[in-house]
Amino acid sequence: MSGRFRAWALALASGLMVAAPAAADGIGPHWSSDQLRAARDLAPGEALRFRVRRVLSGPAGRTATDTDVVLASSFTFLKTGGHAVLYDHALCRWLAWSAAGGGLSNLNCHALPYLFGVEMQNRTGAAAPDARGASMSTYEAETELHLNAGGATLVRKPGRNGADYTAAGKRMVRTSGAAGALRPGEVHRVLRFLTLATPVHPEVRRDIAAAARLPALIELEGLGPGQNERETLAISKVDRVAYAYPLPPGLAPEIEAPGWSKDAAMTGAVRAAVAAIRDPAAHPEPIMDDLISRATAAADARQPVQVLFSYFAAVQLHAAALNPGAARARLQPMLAVLTPALKDPRAAAIWEASRLAGDGAAKGDRQAAVRTILDLGADAGDQADFRDITLGNLMQVSKDRDGWDPVLQARLPDSATTCFWRSIAVAPWPANTYHDVGIALLGEDRVDLAWLAFDLGRAVDPTWRDGVMSTIADAEQRLETTLPDFF
Repeated sequence: MSGRFRAWALALASGLMVAAPAAADGIGPHWSSDQLRAARDLAPGEALRFRVRRVLSGPAGRTATDTDVVLASSFTFLKTGGHAVLYDHALCRWLAWSAAGGGLSNLNCHALPYLFGVEMQNRTGAAAPDARGASMSTYEAETELHLNAGGATLVRKPGRNGADYTAAGKRMVRTSGAAGALRPGEVHRVLRFLTLATPVHPEVRRDIAAAARLPALIELEGLGPGQNERETLAISKVDRVAYAYPLPPGLAPEIEAPGWSKDAAMTGAVRAAVAAIRDPAAHPEPIMDDLISRATAAADARQPVQVLFSYFAAVQLHAAALNPGAARARLQPMLAVLTPALKDPRAAAIWEASRLAGDGAAKGDRQAAVRTILDLGADAGDQADFRDITLGNLMQVSKDRDGWDPVLQARLPDSATTCFWRSIAVAPWPANTYHDVGIALLGEDRVDLAWLAFDLGRAVDPTWRDGVMSTIADAEQRLETTLPDFF
């Protein structure tokens, strides 16, 4: 999965490099509903409103739920009983809350489309069609992932009041009746709703958009071999209203709720990040002058390892210091004491470990490098963030870990993501670390947490565009271009 993820990431990041929308700056899962409301227009605007009755029937019985749908130019709002889902297209957030409480769920709008794209590549690149034929396998993938794999999958047969759609000779979808005509400005809203909130196949929803008419009934056959379930979507009560932004005030972010996550490393990192975002004065980032003073003092005290830690902190927290010009000149006092410090064998071993962690193609003994970093222990002191991020990167790039010393393997954390989260808990300021943990999480298919990391990193670090996090913004822009039905 991780290899395919990287290929798709490169494809998305290619092409024009466009900055992320200004509206996205600082927004993340740590925002309350009050903050979100303050960031956008709340005034009532023209909206298309209707009701969808969803009926599932099969061997287990029959269930029916009613959802009230409101489609505005900048949001899609769904309310089913006491549960509400709001797709905020202006702020690029997918929001959910319940009358029963539990806080505000707040997800970046790029996360799931990204996952669907990766999974579609996996299926089309590796999966063989089953006995029912390639068209049925493709239909199921396209329906489950809300994407078209390319080309036509369904055969459409017009009927008196709608159309039938077949795959491998079996009718899979029927549309019938007319719930109401669509105005030009409403067509994309309906297409977006069908993409985000229903299992309607891409070709069917495109035909609905092209006809500029909402069907009264959409009938869907169950997916998978031997499935005999059926789902129907009955659309009614279509009207147009003036509708205000529906997110209520007073909802706290879900990530602040007790017991939000059982992952202690992630919880500690998120708490540290949010604290640094909300009150940077109380959680100040070490400044370059202090790090230079620390390095020179360590050199005077003949502590070469501490010189090295001060240098790594400067590089990690103030990456701009490595750019040409005046900023690099500020680093010269530290470089002057770094060179002699590296003559110390232990400092040289730590330097080598960092080199092997940062370049997956570099040759060297990564097992020895991991042992060097693990043996730092308390010596890392307040530079434990360097220890953890280096260990995480070594775990990511080491391909031969199965052959390592079992005693050493037993000392490793459970995953590289744990290392990155621990690093953030100690040093929550540089966006690059959030990028590292996000990329690791994408490799584990945990896209919701990956974008949580990306969002927090961009909120905490105003210089994120100068580092690797800028590639995430580029990928998001490409997603909006390549998968427009989601946005």
